[in-house]
Amino acid sequence: MPESNLRLFGTDLVPTGSSLSRVWRPAGSSWAKRRARSVDWRSFYPIIRLAPGVPAMPWGSIRPKASFVATWVVMQGGCMAVAGVLWKTHISIIRHRALTQDVAQSYLRSSLFHRGEENVFAFVAKANLRLFHFLFSQGAVSALGIILFVVGIVMLLRNRDPGQGGRPSARQLGILLLLAFVINCVAALVGAYPYGGTRHDSYLAIFAMPAIAFAVARWRPNRRWARPLAIAFALAICNFTVVPAGSYIRPRNQKKELMEQAVAYLHASAAPGSIVLTDYESGLLLSYYVCGADITHSGGLTEFFYISRCGEYESASSLPRLWVFTADTFPAQVQTLTVPVRGHEVWLFQAGFIVDREPEFQALLERYGCASPRKFGENILVCRLRLGL
Repeated sequence: MPESNLRLFGTDLVPTGSSLSRVWRPAGSSWAKRRARSVDWRSFYPIIRLAPGVPAMPWGSIRPKASFVATWVVMQGGCMAVAGVLWKTHISIIRHRALTQDVAQSYLRSSLFHRGEENVFAFVAKANLRLFHFLFSQGAVSALGIILFVVGIVMLLRNRDPGQGGRPSARQLGILLLLAFVINCVAALVGAYPYGGTRHDSYLAIFAMPAIAFAVARWRPNRRWARPLAIAFALAICNFTVVPAGSYIRPRNQKKELMEQAVAYLHASAAPGSIVLTDYESGLLLSYYVCGADITHSGGLTEFFYISRCGEYESASSLPRLWVFTADTFPAQVQTLTVPVRGHEVWLFQAGFIVDREPEFQALLERYGCASPRKFGENILVCRLRLGL
């Protein structure tokens, strides 16, 4: 049945599948008999079963060689061993660090469920909308994508074809594609892993696109050209009218020259010994481009800042749990810097994907003598502050 011959990675397998369909011959031909004696078709099993035009074969009756089974077992064991080592040496350690918890309470907060603060069903609905918006980076196409995904999953689950020749049934494929989303969503509900519009869930595209492709493949328009034209139109919208969700820096603002100009301006304007005030996100960039050392996790500790050396300057970098400056919290935070910055020029350095999304904070800077901050693109900002010292 055509539905059971689902192309899980259609775009990647088109060249391979087309080549196999061209060289395929009827089983009774002399060419096929010669090739059958010289080629171990089991090595092509994952590709042949997905290739267009290839008839079903009795794979279930083929017994793999003992050496093949042994190699497979060793490889699986090796993968499990590597996963175990990484869990022991990395994941089990960082998941309990304060920084991990700080990140979970900052830009990943909306991708984790907070019991008592929101409704479960509302969270699941919003998380799925944000996820598909993240995958397509376009609101209208992402809405269409989630509809096609649901349609594709429903069609697969309702299909009662048991599968033939050892191939998985359509229902099994539907469960496979849906299960990844269910597991990730459950992990977000218990606070173990984010689910929504974040790069942490980009792997779900591997499971979303086949379901969408299945729904599109079952569409039978009257005009043969309508389907490829619709697909091309949707892809064009995604690529030429990008409307990303969440954190995003537009390509024109990602140029290294902008950072180099900002650093040159800081060196030319700030006197040696000045205090460079920065939040945690910006401090990561300041550490690399100006300080030559990490200033975000070391130095003299105050209530809200690390005070440390930054090249020819001193830096005041907000603690990791604070992440970025906001209009609500900035006044109280800088008030604690009265003693550390007394007698020094104070310069604000901000860079990152939050800078262009804080108009309230930038308006607040006027109270601190920075009515016209110097901007380098939309995501880098440098200006001198007067804290009334």
